[in-house]
Amino acid sequence: MADSLQKILLSRFKKKPLAKQIMSGMVVEFANGLMREFWGKKGHELVRVISLKSQILKVETANSIIAQELNFKKNSIIEAINKKFGGQIVKKLKIVQTSIERPVY
Repeated sequence: MADSLQKILLSRFKKKPLAKQIMSGMVVEFANGLMREFWGKKGHELVRVISLKSQILKVETANSIIAQELNFKKNSIIEAINKKFGGQIVKKLKIVQTSIERPVY
């Protein structure tokens, strides 16, 4: 279903602000899934994809080692996202080191 929604957004509403916001949300969600795949649940607690704006994907981490790993893996992350969404959705990965507060469930 996400693929069909993605195709509709890309084909019909490419220049519309709402479609861009929805697409950005889908990219952030997918990228957070990639982070879970790369580092598992424990590592994912230290990494959070925040936003996609002007083809720049912003990622926060509280760990300098993970920041270095992100830097090494940035090309594969960008390629995976662009392949999934069928175009040059992300051009650059911006890594920000900060403390991350996780919500308590």
